[in-house]
Amino acid sequence: GINGNSVATQNVETTNPSMIERFVNIPESDYVVLIGGANDKRLNVTIANYKSALATIITGIREMYPKTKLLFLTNYNRFPNSPNTLGLNDIDYVDAMKEVCGSMGVKCFDNYRESGVYFADWFDEGLAQGTTANKHISREGYKWLLPIYENLLRGL
Repeated sequence: GINGNSVATQNVETTNPSMIERFVNIPESDYVVLIGGANDKRLNVTIANYKSALATIITGIREMYPKTKLLFLTNYNRFPNSPNTLGLNDIDYVDAMKEVCGSMGVKCFDNYRESGVYFADWFDEGLAQGTTANKHISREGYKWLLPIYENLLRGL
């Protein structure tokens, strides 16, 4: 992964190619885990383009590596009630990923609703370090998430 990277192609930040452009370079693996949506929201990717990119990635990985197990992870509840310029919130991208994965038989874990991560207190890296909130997971937050994600992978 690349921090700040979107799933779908967008024209705002073009330094690093989006996931839709990079997935073809994934080496053969037992598992592919994709977490996304937060930067698509931030960069004003339409839901239609986001869903299309997700479907293309799923189809492409399945064609390249039919035995690879897929796990998709939604974005977290980072900026509640803070829509982008398209009027879309984090939850819109969460529900879009769940819809695409559900229709394509891909395991999708809803970090927004089910992870227990809400960017306050010790889940926020900046707050945990004694600075300002930065909406990134703290070390303690990852310790919280590790057994959840391990169990998801075991269940594939």
